Amino acid sequence: MNAQHRMPFARIDLPADEAPRSAARRVPVSRLLLRFLGGFLVVLICAAVAWPLLPRRFESTASVILRPTDDQGRLDSLQSLRQPLDDNAIQSEMDIIGSPVIASAVIAHHHLENDPEFAGDPDRLSARALSALYRFLPSASAWLGDIQPVSEVALRDRLQKHLIVSRDRRSYTVKMGYWSSDPAKAAALTNTLLNAYLEDQLARKRGSAEQQSALLLERVEGLRGRYDNSERTVREYALQSDLDDSAMLTSLEAQRSALTAEAADLRARIALRAAAGDVPGPSGARPAMPPSQTVPATIQPSLSAGSDTRSLEAREAVVQKALRTVREAIADRRLAALKLEALRREAAIDKELLDGAMVRLKEQAPRLSTVGPGVEILARPDPALRPTFPNAFLFVVGTLVAALAAGVAMAWNPRAADLRRALSGR
Repeated sequence: MNAQHRMPFARIDLPADEAPRSAARRVPVSRLLLRFLGGFLVVLICAAVAWPLLPRRFESTASVILRPTDDQGRLDSLQSLRQPLDDNAIQSEMDIIGSPVIASAVIAHHHLENDPEFAGDPDRLSARALSALYRFLPSASAWLGDIQPVSEVALRDRLQKHLIVSRDRRSYTVKMGYWSSDPAKAAALTNTLLNAYLEDQLARKRGSAEQQSALLLERVEGLRGRYDNSERTVREYALQSDLDDSAMLTSLEAQRSALTAEAADLRARIALRAAAGDVPGPSGARPAMPPSQTVPATIQPSLSAGSDTRSLEAREAVVQKALRTVREAIADRRLAALKLEALRREAAIDKELLDGAMVRLKEQAPRLSTVGPGVEILARPDPALRPTFPNAFLFVVGTLVAALAAGVAMAWNPRAADLRRALSGR
């Protein structure tokens, strides 16, 4: 009776997720190691399966050195030593390498419109499915679109995505090339790219030289016409002015001398007659004869004969007029001679310009044959021995890091219990 009565209590089992955390610490090390190896091996197996399925990328490049050329497109050794190319010129050449003209040449040479890597595979499942659907339901093409080959613009865009153009540091060396899943195709495309670039640069330089030759030829024709006009003007003016007749100028000089002497003689006779008293002065008095004035013996008979003073003055007026006419004729001939000399100088200048232009035009002809591309090829493209993508070293390192992370997560993450049981088959 004195014994204490005890009531029984039902046993309560806590859920597994509410178990104390200390239980996880009591898991044996061997089991943790097995869990770690399970997660580690799963990642390694997945990586080993994925490695052969990864797409390969093979790059092939060619290296060239840009060399400066003169304005005629010829290589200049002195300019090459000075290396006057600036960054803008090198960037322009790199832009030309990626231009649509070069890309079109590569596409046409390799018929990339039929290459599945660039134009797509016409036998792919989607294309065959659409073709079969259109045969049974032609109206479906209005919603889904026709099956058309890739356009030239899209083909160039896809090819440009495979293009590699880079500059080595800040040097004059430029690398160009293409990448592809086939190393031989990448090398072939790169070789065509290099040849197309050289041909394009040579064509541009030759076109520039031919354009300069055409300008020189046009200038020669213009200078020749100008020189012919100058010579014609000189001949016509010489004939019009009759300057080649030296006897005419001699005759005019003789006439001027004779008329000058006659005018002086008439003035002297009039002065002597006035001094003799035959001619009154302005105030009605007769002028006195200067003491130093003497009457020549040759004209004393005329004075004594009483020649008329008015006739002498009239004769002097006629002589003066004739003298002015002769002097004007001489002055006109001298001015004509000066003008003719100026015309001859202009003709000589035109002749000198024509000769210089003809010399440059003759020098331009051999220059066209010496025009060459302003690049020096350092290395031709070769097929790549190993792909640039994927990188085996980086792949192994990444796989190991991911496997370690997966193993640690499997061993220490309490929420991975279901995954561990699924992997262990429990």
